[in-house]
Amino acid sequence: MPIINSAFLPPCPLLLPDIGKENSKILNKTTLAYQELAELLRSAEIETLIIISKQNPYSSKRIALNVASTLSLDFSDFGHIAEKRSYNPALGVADSIYQAIGAERAVRLISAENLDAGSGIPLYMLGEEMKKLKILVIYTSNILNKAAHYEAGQKIREALQDRPEKISIIASGSLSSRLKKNSLNGYLPKASRFDNKLIEYLTKADDAYKKVLKIEESQEIELQDRSLKQISLQLGIIGNTYQTKILAYQNDFGIGYLSMFFDLQVAQI
Repeated sequence: MPIINSAFLPPCPLLLPDIGKENSKILNKTTLAYQELAELLRSAEIETLIIISKQNPYSSKRIALNVASTLSLDFSDFGHIAEKRSYNPALGVADSIYQAIGAERAVRLISAENLDAGSGIPLYMLGEEMKKLKILVIYTSNILNKAAHYEAGQKIREALQDRPEKISIIASGSLSSRLKKNSLNGYLPKASRFDNKLIEYLTKADDAYKKVLKIEESQEIELQDRSLKQISLQLGIIGNTYQTKILAYQNDFGIGYLSMFFDLQVAQI
C-alpha cells in the first residue's frame, strides 16, 4: 500500500522565528512536533507528500489539485526574509487522481506556483529535506460539505492504490479559535471541550469519520474551527485502520494547534 502514514499539522505563521519573534518560542512544543514528524517521514522513506489545505488561492466549488510545474515558497508578505524555496510537484500522482475521478467533476486542476500558508508553512517547518520529495497540494472546496470531502477522499485512496511511491498525507489546519479570553473571535467555554472531543474522535480509528461527519456546520461556525473539511478528506484517503500519536497540542494564543501522527503501518502488523 503506497500510503504509509499521515499527520495533522497547524499552519501557524508564528512558528516562523522571523515572524513570531518571541511568540515562536512559546510554540516550541509544536516546533518539536514538526521536527519529530520530519524524522518519521525520513525513517519511513517517504517519497511523495500530499498536503491538504483550506487556503485555496482560487475560489473553487470543487476540490482542487495544484499542478503547477514549479512550487515556490515565499513568506515575504508576512515580513519573512528567509530564502525562497522551490519544490518538485507530484504531477504523476495528480494525474492518477484526476484520471480516476476527474470525469466525475469531483476535482479540478489549478496551477498556482506560489504556495499558500496552509501548505507552505508545514513544508517550511518540516525542513530542507522536503525539497527532495515530490509535493501535491490538494485544496478543499468552499461549497462541498464534509461528507462530500470524505467521499472524495475514498476515491483518491482508490486512485493511489497502484502508485509505486511511498506517500504521506498531511492535513493542515487549526481547531477552535475561541479558546481564551483574549481570542480575536471572543472566548467560548465549550470551545475547549470541542477540541478535546475532536482529538478523542481522531484517536478512535474505527468510527472517527462517522463522529467527524456528524459535527453540525453551525457548531463549526460558532467555534471558528478551521480543520474539519481537511480532516474529512484526510480520513477518506487513509481509511479507518491506523494508530495515532499526539505530538503536541497548544492553545496559548486562543487557537487550538494540534500536531497528530497517524501510523498506517503499525495497525497492519
